Amino acid sequence: MRRLKTFNKTAFILLVFAIPAFLFVGCSNWKSSSPQNSTQNLVEKEPNKDQVKKSYDATLQTLVNDATITKDQAVAVLNSLMANIGNIGQESKQKQIDSLNKLVNDKVITQQQADKIINALKLNK
Repeated sequence: MRRLKTFNKTAFILLVFAIPAFLFVGCSNWKSSSPQNSTQNLVEKEPNKDQVKKSYDATLQTLVNDATITKDQAVAVLNSLMANIGNIGQESKQKQIDSLNKLVNDKVITQQQADKIINALKLNK
């Protein structure tokens, strides 16, 4: 009987220390691997210029099909946007909007067409 009580006390003490230790080790592994996983996800999700060009071309083609812009205007817009693509991000979006504004100033497209292109390509902030 005395052995059983000693065994129970020992088992209880081991459980009291083992469970928090396992939780601590498990949580610390999760936290340390998380930044690595999120960095890998960002690298994998970052589109390259070819993907962006295909996406822009497809979107501009829908605007051509809707008679919003002509095929020649779509080619001019695509060339202008791809010339200013740089890093894909907010600064690049502003450069792309500026390039569309330049096309408006050069009377290649109208301001209404530029606004529709900006909305279609989701360049607005």
